[in-house]
Amino acid sequence: MTNTSGAAVPGTGGTNLATGTNSISFSGNYLKINVDFSNLNDFRLAMPMDFGFIIKTSDGSKTMSYYLGQNKADSSSPLTIADVWEGGSISSSGQILTQTKKLTVNSTYSQSITTLANIKSSDTSITGYNAYTKDNLTIWAAPKGIDGTTKVYKGTINSDGTFQIDFPQALGLLTNTTVISVFETNDMGDLVASAASLKNVLDITSDKSSIDVYPDDLTDNISGKSDNDVLSWLVKQAGVSVSLLGTTLNNSDLTFSADKSNLADIISNLNDGGSTTITISAKNSAGVATDGGVAITVTKHNGQIEFGTIGDLDFGLNAVPTKTTLLAPKSAIVNVNDTRTVDSKWSVTAEASPVTNGTRSINGLVYKYANGNEEPMTNQAVLVASGSRAKGVNTVNAADDWATTSNEKQSGIYFKAGPTIYSGDSGTTYTGTVTWRLYDTPDAN
Repeated sequence: MTNTSGAAVPGTGGTNLATGTNSISFSGNYLKINVDFSNLNDFRLAMPMDFGFIIKTSDGSKTMSYYLGQNKADSSSPLTIADVWEGGSISSSGQILTQTKKLTVNSTYSQSITTLANIKSSDTSITGYNAYTKDNLTIWAAPKGIDGTTKVYKGTINSDGTFQIDFPQALGLLTNTTVISVFETNDMGDLVASAASLKNVLDITSDKSSIDVYPDDLTDNISGKSDNDVLSWLVKQAGVSVSLLGTTLNNSDLTFSADKSNLADIISNLNDGGSTTITISAKNSAGVATDGGVAITVTKHNGQIEFGTIGDLDFGLNAVPTKTTLLAPKSAIVNVNDTRTVDSKWSVTAEASPVTNGTRSINGLVYKYANGNEEPMTNQAVLVASGSRAKGVNTVNAADDWATTSNEKQSGIYFKAGPTIYSGDSGTTYTGTVTWRLYDTPDAN
């Protein structure tokens, strides 16, 4: 019915559209009654509604009820709140035009188990999307706990429609169920739901996402090895770790696999600096597996040679000698870093500048060989060390066999001082520069 202004009068709970009464009189054979639904909330319009009216005579002696029918989406079914909330849009004739689900749960498990969303047992939250934009909505889940009790966990719905429900621990520790439902309710008690399958999985991580392979690695751990051997080495080098519901497992109790076979050949055939990515997955004895794996990039290097630490040659504080004297340094450090193949050759030369106290210069440095011969180093390069790479040794001190003030070795670089060296009344300091050169040949050529 309508009031005197022609507007519908909503009733308590939205079940009765006309609580007011009106006096009417007929001026003809019929009376047209206009009903305005614009003040009704849109989702209430989606509920099945019955239409009719009651007429009482003015003296109250007679009452007549007239039922006009029910709104329907088509000829057989009513249009319900679920039709709209779950994605229905309504045409002018009352038909559902689309039916796209508006409450969805995000999958975290990459493989499809069921037609539902698929989430992992190690997850501590459930996320998803709610396309229904009305206010006063509540999102929640209530999985049955392992102890048999049920607890409600409420989530947060963001302004963009995304939602998240957090749990105090991994879902696999919280419940034994294989399906978890997510519910959404409004302030009128209407409810929709979406569900997700819960999959028991292992989680896999690694300390490193890349591994550099050098000649020694290739010889000892890759070339001619089986896939299992290579994989075991990669797992160790990358620091791969596997856990089940937060508990780290022993790698020796797991079976690892890779997304490639013939790993030794693949890595060995890489060019210098070439890379390949290997995805490593795992499963335990019960058949519980990782969801995919961890990607490790393996880069092959032919190795290189370069200088490492080179220390200063400090010949200490000395008195002017009464005869020509060779002064050994306090220490001698000329490190060579070499990661090439075993037995690769190398050599080092040294060239000295004149040493000076600022006003006077002398040709101070010489190299003394083990046989006692001396070679002046001023303004000329002298071969002072050579060797070859030993297995498992990546750094060697090329000056390890040189004489210092703390040993009695004979060969090495010396400061050659004579009785005519100028010292002044209170002493003076002589300094100079040594230029070092490293070669990947045994004779500096």
